[in-house]
Amino acid sequence: MVRTGSGTSSRRRWPGRLAVWLLTTVCLFVFQGPGREPRPEPREAAPAGGRARGTGPGPGARLPGAATLRPGPLPDRWADALQAMLAADPAQRQELAREWWERVRRKGTPWPEGDRLYFFYWGEARQVAVSSEVTRWQPLALSRLPGTDLWAGSLPVPADAVFQYRLLVDGQRQPDPANPRRSRALGVLWSVYLGPQAPGEEPPALPAGARRERWTLTSQVLGRPVRIEAWIPPECTGARRCPVLLAADGPAYLEEGRLPGVAAGLAAAGQIPPLVVVGIQPPESPVLRLVELVPGVRPGAWPRFVVEELLPDLSRRLPVSPGLHGLLGFSAGAAAMLEVVLGHPDRFAWAVLQSPTALSPVLEEAIGCARPGGQRIWLTWGRYEGNVFGVDVRAYAADLARRLSDRGFAVGGGERPAGHTMSYWRRDLAAALAWALGASAQAESTPGPGPGDRETSARVCAAGT
Repeated sequence: MVRTGSGTSSRRRWPGRLAVWLLTTVCLFVFQGPGREPRPEPREAAPAGGRARGTGPGPGARLPGAATLRPGPLPDRWADALQAMLAADPAQRQELAREWWERVRRKGTPWPEGDRLYFFYWGEARQVAVSSEVTRWQPLALSRLPGTDLWAGSLPVPADAVFQYRLLVDGQRQPDPANPRRSRALGVLWSVYLGPQAPGEEPPALPAGARRERWTLTSQVLGRPVRIEAWIPPECTGARRCPVLLAADGPAYLEEGRLPGVAAGLAAAGQIPPLVVVGIQPPESPVLRLVELVPGVRPGAWPRFVVEELLPDLSRRLPVSPGLHGLLGFSAGAAAMLEVVLGHPDRFAWAVLQSPTALSPVLEEAIGCARPGGQRIWLTWGRYEGNVFGVDVRAYAADLARRLSDRGFAVGGGERPAGHTMSYWRRDLAAALAWALGASAQAESTPGPGPGDRETSARVCAAGT
């Protein structure tokens, strides 16, 4: 086994510091969410015909000189519908607002008009706001249409954006009831906006004919039973063994990410070879997940589990080839898989890393000790990931990509118009796998370092040079 890292003293100092960060992260997640969410200032609901304090022109403002109109069919555009409702008799405004809200519920929110994205809410409340990745989790206060239960607000958002958000109704967080698109992460349900020009494509359904197996691997390294789920395509048999793709946070990738369907579709089209897809279930506790995955908290534990326990177990159970394999992860799982691929070029030829997060020098040391041998690393990050648990993932991942490229690794991917969400990561899987495993990748691949090179690399890292 190749140990990644450069010195015992450094490793002894960092677990304590990382533990403090983990505790802070969990507190932020439990009480605030992925970013800091200061509650919006209380806003006085606008009286009929008046203007809400602090709202500015918009739902709380009556048009100067506008005549009182009888209710009629509302225009399709919100800006025109708002003008019609403000011009209507105050006694009839609630009826028009309800008509608009029913239209909103049928169409789903939020929706774009021009260069702005509009959010709506219906209900009696003192204050309503939207907290989103686009605003780095700073709340956008919605304005109440005078004399009604309709709230509205907007943001300038590009048509290619993909991000998650939630509503704050009187300070209570909740998904958007008018948006059916949801994503679950770390036990929390988020609302997701998918722009009409969002890149990538929705993954196909789970493949027909594939065999699924589930079992529990008792890990001595991690100190817990680990649930494993594998999807074996019909092409992979005892006579034809296939490379394996190991995915951290397996349930997220196998279910919401539809990873088996993506891999099967690419293989059927001849873009990649058939893959045995294996998902690794994380601990139920978000705290224990971070402790297990963030490099340096438990030095070397995750790579040892993957190489010394999981791979041998897969070789006994499944038609897995003895050659090089691939790794996949998002967020802390991406950082964990990067540590594996850097330390074990003899086992893994490529990795797909989506929005990696890590506050440890362990990865920097591992990059410095690595000896690239044709490994390919697909690394992406989001435009709206400037505040993920207080970490600027956008800046960190961009710097990580530069470091890996400078070190000599083949690096693909780049920035995407998205936030920290599986709703986008899954749309990027097909491009990632095709780049990592496609015909061009096979033509460019070179043999990994031999045993002598690996031993030399390990001694150099152990010496801290």
